[in-house]
Amino acid sequence: MNGHLRGLLGTAAIYSGANVLGRAVAFLLLPLYARALSPAELGMLELVVSLGAILNLLLPLEISVAYGRFAADTPRSSDAYGRLLATTWTSLLITSTAGMIGLALIPRGTGFPLRPIGSWTRWAPCP
Repeated sequence: MNGHLRGLLGTAAIYSGANVLGRAVAFLLLPLYARALSPAELGMLELVVSLGAILNLLLPLEISVAYGRFAADTPRSSDAYGRLLATTWTSLLITSTAGMIGLALIPRGTGFPLRPIGSWTRWAPCP
C-alpha cells in the first residue's frame, strides 16, 4: 500500500509540476503581453486563451486518458489492442473535425473571439 501511495504521489507531483510550470511561464510573459498589446487586444487574448482551455476539454473528450487506462490492460499483440487504437484515433478525428467545422461555421460579425484573430496578432489583415 505504501508503495502504491508513493507512486501515486510521485505521478501527481509530475502532472501538477507541469501545470504549475505552464502557469508560471504565462505569468512571466504577462509584462511582454502588456507592453506589446493594447488593453482591447489583451482582452481578446484572454478570450482566446479561455476558449482554448474549454475546447481542450471538450473536443478530445479526454479520450487519451481512457486510452491509457485500457491500453495498460490490453496485450499489444491482441486484436483488442488494434480495435482500441482504431477506436481512439477515429473518435479523436471525428470530434476534432466536428469542433473545427463548428468553429468555421460561426458567421462573421458575431463578436466571436476567433474571427478577428489576424488583426490583433498582426499576422494577416482582417476584413
